[in-house]
Amino acid sequence: MKICFGKLLFLSALIFTFAPPALRAADTSKDDTNFRYQTVTTKDGLTFRVPEDMPIEKRGGIQAPIPFDEYMYGKFKQMDVRLQRMEAQLNKIQELIEEDAASRARSKPLVSAS
Repeated sequence: MKICFGKLLFLSALIFTFAPPALRAADTSKDDTNFRYQTVTTKDGLTFRVPEDMPIEKRGGIQAPIPFDEYMYGKFKQMDVRLQRMEAQLNKIQELIEEDAASRARSKPLVSAS
């Protein structure tokens, strides 16, 4: 039995067109709303759709967004600084709680069993 490629392609397209949405590929346009993007057009007429804080630089005569690994390194560095600040604040809070508990223990009279 010989199957014509054209017929197979047509039937596949037809099935995909009328398939329920659950069987189709996920719509990624909704995912874009989680991040703020900007569309940047350079003076050379190049257009880039990049995150708002991603710089576009000229390196080696080519104008393009910075490499993704550099961008992510900067993001992780920012997150590391934030986590260190939060850790320092938590340590201060913990010290205050321990001091308060110690002062309460000192001021509590001993109960004698008689």
